[in-house]
Amino acid sequence: MHLAGLGAAIDEQFASWHLTPAEREIGLLMLKGFSHKEIAGLRGTSDATVRHQAKTIYQKANVPGRTAFCSFFLEDLLPPNGVRTAVAPEIAAPAVSSTPLASGMCSRRTRTPVSEWS
Repeated sequence: MHLAGLGAAIDEQFASWHLTPAEREIGLLMLKGFSHKEIAGLRGTSDATVRHQAKTIYQKANVPGRTAFCSFFLEDLLPPNGVRTAVAPEIAAPAVSSTPLASGMCSRRTRTPVSEWS
């Protein structure tokens, strides 16, 4: 799996969900791991505003919350349990538990797998 073009693919998915520019920015910051409070500080808004916009993002993406939102983009980047891949050491992912990701939580009707992103 190549990560080249991942940012463009994320932006394309955001566009398909019809996210506003503010929602796109919040979505990217959430994917980067920032808390709602940190996002509010970066954007000069209140925590309540960011939480409301995040809820709108989840609704547009048809996911129940932040974990499923992030998993939507990550699940196809991680190999299934027991599958070994040749990955350069500098980009190797840390070990993950054997607990399945929230893969069943995302709507598959409008989802394009990462493997098909150009």
